[in-house]
Amino acid sequence: MATTTSTTGTTGARAGRPISHRAVLNIYAVTIFSSALLLFAIQPIFAKMVLPKLGGSPSVWAVSMCFFQAVLLAGYCYAHALNRHVPVRWAPLVHVCLLIAALFALPFGLPGDTTPPEGGIYLWLIGTLALGVGLPFFAISANAPLLQAWCARTGHPDAGDPYFLYAASNFGSLLALLAYPFTIEPMLGLQSQALGWTFGFIALALMISAAGFTMLALHKDSPSEAANGSARTAAGSLSWRDRAVFVGLSFVPSGLLVAFTTHVTTDIASVPLLWVVPLAAFLATFIVAFRDDPLVPDRYIALSLAPLVACALLATALPLALSRVEPLLMSFIAFVAVAIGCHRELYRRRPAAEHLTEFYLLMSLGGVLGGVFCSIVAPQIFNTVAEYPLLFVAGLVCLPGLWLRPDAGERRILLRIAGCTVAALAAAYGAMHVGMISPSDGKVQMLLLVTAVGFSAWFYAHPQRSMIACAGAATVLLAMPIGFNAMTTQRSFYGVVKVANQPAGKIRVMLHGTTLHGAELLEGADGKPIARPSGMTYYHNGGGMAQSLMHARQTRSGAAAAQPYTVGLVGLGVGSLACHARPGESWRYYEIDPLVVDIAKDPKYFSFLSKCPLSDGVVIGDARLTVQKEPSAKFDYLLIDAFSSDVVPVHLLTREAMAMYLDRLKPGGVLAFHVSSRFMDLDAVASVTASSLPGTHVARLRTPGNKTLHESPSVVVLVSRSAEAINVPDALKDKRAINTAGIAPWTDDYSDIVSAITRFWWRSR
Repeated sequence: MATTTSTTGTTGARAGRPISHRAVLNIYAVTIFSSALLLFAIQPIFAKMVLPKLGGSPSVWAVSMCFFQAVLLAGYCYAHALNRHVPVRWAPLVHVCLLIAALFALPFGLPGDTTPPEGGIYLWLIGTLALGVGLPFFAISANAPLLQAWCARTGHPDAGDPYFLYAASNFGSLLALLAYPFTIEPMLGLQSQALGWTFGFIALALMISAAGFTMLALHKDSPSEAANGSARTAAGSLSWRDRAVFVGLSFVPSGLLVAFTTHVTTDIASVPLLWVVPLAAFLATFIVAFRDDPLVPDRYIALSLAPLVACALLATALPLALSRVEPLLMSFIAFVAVAIGCHRELYRRRPAAEHLTEFYLLMSLGGVLGGVFCSIVAPQIFNTVAEYPLLFVAGLVCLPGLWLRPDAGERRILLRIAGCTVAALAAAYGAMHVGMISPSDGKVQMLLLVTAVGFSAWFYAHPQRSMIACAGAATVLLAMPIGFNAMTTQRSFYGVVKVANQPAGKIRVMLHGTTLHGAELLEGADGKPIARPSGMTYYHNGGGMAQSLMHARQTRSGAAAAQPYTVGLVGLGVGSLACHARPGESWRYYEIDPLVVDIAKDPKYFSFLSKCPLSDGVVIGDARLTVQKEPSAKFDYLLIDAFSSDVVPVHLLTREAMAMYLDRLKPGGVLAFHVSSRFMDLDAVASVTASSLPGTHVARLRTPGNKTLHESPSVVVLVSRSAEAINVPDALKDKRAINTAGIAPWTDDYSDIVSAITRFWWRSR
């Protein structure tokens, strides 16, 4: 039966009122958008639910992300199987039945038994994620490719090439990503978020039912079925080379997203929520690239990509010479350009609509492999974030003409360029290792990197020549990094840790990325080694932590005074406070990163723990979990000095966490929070949250210091059931009148990170 099209733009249906082209497009665009919105919203909600049970270690987020990526891949497999092997008339019914089954798992939450085991913690977390949110997430993960495949059968004028709808999916993901920290998290608790998500899921199920009905009503008479039949036949099946290209073009930007985020949050600027920016940009590149008329013309990407990559590689060496803004901006622009280039190439190579679900399945596979490589594999095989420059260079594979076979003349030019590059790198590397030039000042490295940038720009119209220049720049970074004569550079699951001497050679520091985690003075004024080291940076004798510890000792009274003084310290660093211990006292550190423990205990790096041994040693694990295992009324003084990206992890600052800490204190004991931060107003948050607990007394200490490694300024919040225990000298107390109005206590159910950042910025103006 022929399909008729009216002058008002409607297409015939088997029965009933005709459905306009605009209505069909709106149904599918809104449904795909809503599905992506819910898909990205559920991930931070449920992962945040799990944090108090497992602590805030990066492994919680990494395992959660791997789980969600794996389920997303499974959803794409399901969509491909449903589209290929289930008759069209039954496909919507099957999918709606899956959605109905998922409703019985809502509202989602933690399963009944939420106590993690002593061993097999990763399997427990995966099982908790699967039981708590696995089925609803799986049900909506298939929607993007499945709905596009259904749209291809509706007879819409654009149904033969429905890939443009992928922009609606990524726009929904982008909106969810930005809305959560800025709108959802500050306004709603976790239980309210889960309930709201449930109502959204019900609405989505109704929209998917409408989309399925629309497809069934239109697909039989769809002109695209006949018009595109010959095209599908001509297209044939995808070759294995095509599949490998789809996976590879997805692997590079997905892996680079993880590597770039790791790089900027550890080596350039440890700003909370900075990971949101590259992820948002990554999603936006799909919106830019997946369309016939790209928002960024292809020729601009083709001509500028190699020079931008070379500049990004140069930027990794710039933080030591410039402010942190320039390298961050250069790296960000190159990252976006690589993502657009790869995604644009994916769009150009997209197969016919017949292979749509397989295409998205292969894209998802490449994304999963890229994420797993950078988040799990790379930390095991590299001591630095080496995957970052490697993936930038790999991003050049999308350059047009890179894989064309050069003629004889071009081959000779390429061989000369490659030969000169290898010779220059070998000469510089050899000169450094024989001591002819010093690697610490970075002059030779910077010269080589600038030269690579120049040649990459000079060869902008020759992809193969530019590739050689960029590969040379990456080699400089990997083989000759500035300051590569540091005592040690090691990498664990939690990041890159470096131990190095200051230029004068008298101070040794530990760096986690760019965040200072401790320092030790190696020689006294007389040039002789120091017998018993004293704390530096935040831990000097006049600082808030040392002074509050001294005052807490003096205020002990009653039965507690007759018992050994017991100290717990969360966050080891280099063990700077260990030498504040007195004979007969019981001291124990709690540290999450085994690598930090190994370095701090090794006397060839730092001597605090060797010259001032701890009576109770170091407990490895997330502090909230390890301290919780201690008996009640154990500590006289408990210090929370754990930092991640220059801020205290949120789960260590909640009302529930503070109640647990206070329960572990003896009568008259002191709970201290080190809340110094370059980005967040944590002292007000800690003060308000602690004050919300009944019977607590709170004081803030601020020591200005001299902004050197010897005495760094610090902010410490003291909490106790005893007013006398925190009645420290007035010289230490924070005299500033901080407005705490409108600040709600943080709980395991509620926190507002964005407001803490904005308050800090306003206060710093």
